[in-house]
Amino acid sequence: MLIQRQMNILKDLALANNPITADTLSNKYGVSQRTIRYDLDNIQYFVKGYNIEIIKKPRVGMLISDKQGALHLIEEIEQGNNNNLYYSCEQRMYLILMNIMLSESNITSDELAEKLKVSRSTILSDIKEINNNLNTKGLQIKGKTYYGYHIKGSEESIRDYFTHHIARYFVNAYKKNSLIILNDFLLEKEREVVRDVFKEIVDRFSLKISNEEAQILKFTLGLFIKRLEGKKYIAYKNDEVSNHRTTMAFINCENIYYKIITSLGLEYNLNEVVYLNKIVITRSNDNKLLTIYCDEEKLEEVVHQMVSISYESLNIKEEEVETLIKELTTHLRETINRCKLNIRVENSILQQIKVKYGDVFQVAKKACEIFEKQYETKLSEDEIGFVTMYFCKSLEISKVRVKKNVLIVCNSSRGTSKLLAARIRNNIPEINIKGIVSVHEVSSNSKELEDIDLIISTVKLEKVKKAHIVVSPIITMYNLAQIREFLYLDCVKDDYEVVIDDFEMALYNAVSKYQGNDIKSLYDEVLKITTQYCNSRLSNASILEEKEQFENAALILVNICEMLISIYKDQIDEDIFRRICGVFLHIFMAIPRWTAGEFNKEKDVEMLKNKYYREYNIIAETFEQISKQHNIKIEKSEIISIIRYLM
Repeated sequence: MLIQRQMNILKDLALANNPITADTLSNKYGVSQRTIRYDLDNIQYFVKGYNIEIIKKPRVGMLISDKQGALHLIEEIEQGNNNNLYYSCEQRMYLILMNIMLSESNITSDELAEKLKVSRSTILSDIKEINNNLNTKGLQIKGKTYYGYHIKGSEESIRDYFTHHIARYFVNAYKKNSLIILNDFLLEKEREVVRDVFKEIVDRFSLKISNEEAQILKFTLGLFIKRLEGKKYIAYKNDEVSNHRTTMAFINCENIYYKIITSLGLEYNLNEVVYLNKIVITRSNDNKLLTIYCDEEKLEEVVHQMVSISYESLNIKEEEVETLIKELTTHLRETINRCKLNIRVENSILQQIKVKYGDVFQVAKKACEIFEKQYETKLSEDEIGFVTMYFCKSLEISKVRVKKNVLIVCNSSRGTSKLLAARIRNNIPEINIKGIVSVHEVSSNSKELEDIDLIISTVKLEKVKKAHIVVSPIITMYNLAQIREFLYLDCVKDDYEVVIDDFEMALYNAVSKYQGNDIKSLYDEVLKITTQYCNSRLSNASILEEKEQFENAALILVNICEMLISIYKDQIDEDIFRRICGVFLHIFMAIPRWTAGEFNKEKDVEMLKNKYYREYNIIAETFEQISKQHNIKIEKSEIISIIRYLM
């Protein structure tokens, strides 16, 4: 479905005599260029079935391939002669799920077809595709054509999927207009209850949430009310209910719940009060709301063991350990509460943490194993990411406190030398540049070297035994990474042999190096390569769009690593080695195509999908994550392209 702004953009393109830039559209409609790019992707997806294409010319602008066809399409939409144009396949599938989840009773395929203005066979095909995607979530659409359909799975899983996938999809796609979608499913009385409950939750608990999260909360409350009316109650274990009843938020949530059931004439259900309590606690910044009993002695011992691992592995300075213990204790106290209350949190920067601080993340993961063992629970990667952030903070502070003396050696003009020193000082302010000398002034016996920790030189120094790093006169991000490695880890490593500009060869070498080893070792290696790749390319990118492309490429390859771990759980033999290498190189070359909206065409799609059902679903889920995280639409045919490497 196209919102009004997207319809207007389509009309702008159809009427334009010259290419239009994203910047022009951004200024005209008062939205960011990122929003405009999403609009253009949605328009392209919408019109491609009518042989109309948006042609993008880098640094020039955009044109529509068939202006007359586009104008005719706009006219049909505005006259209401083509209602089924409003929904893309993806939008239609999410609407099918909303209809089924928000319906108090079974809904038939004929009813769905009438609502969405498509044929019954299209609905049946969509339901089949939806079920393929729901398999990994423990959910399924069940029913028969004429009897009707319902969603099968635990009530908690249904509601979680609605909030984290369906609601988020519509809010991201339609922004402020997303509530139009929700209101279509609610009666006037239900809309009024959603408005009142939302206002009371925000006011009573002083919630500070973004507009996007506010919209998602309203979707969640809408589903909550519809499921209550259909008597589709959630069920929790007794100890979980008991834990929630001890929280400070519970009494207030119970009062709000009484208002809901009084307004709608519904019955009381204790488990539903717990669910409402979860809704509030997960969105509140007030940690007092989830405070329950914690064994402080046990927590203190666990934190000391975890910090001991970080102290030994990350070279955190001794004077910073006490602060880390204090901060980590406070955080893990909240983590214990979340575990007891079975509350899941999302770490919005998890992927960036794993790329930029991959080594620290692995240390945090190892430290968290102590927590998991002592509290008999499993921490999500989101939770491990939060612990990583505390380790990173302590590590950064430790770095600042260590002042290293550096000597700059150049075989060029003084002007270039000063420029080099200025760039190093601006990027790494925690070093002390003792001086700038020419290559002829330095030797092993030179007095200038007596209190020098590191030499940074633009030429190789044959006879100098001091630790030194050779850098470019215009120093790159790669060079800066080398310097930081020495400053923070007290060593100059020789493992910077990855040729950053030849990323394909770097990946090939990484896969080859870990042939016969556990695939998780390969993951760590690729993580390191992506970090170096991201840093190096960002320094050379000339425009913002290129910077985003390089950053996305590094992050996407992390998703692919995790995907391959799911597919190949054993060691990498020679055959699997070739397949993995093929997948990495394919993805690396495919990212620019995906960004440009170009996709492979594949044959035998259904046959390969059925034959490699498990692999298909894992890849599909990974591509769905990539699409949401990076705003890149990836066609289903690309899944088959990956499967061909795995055959």
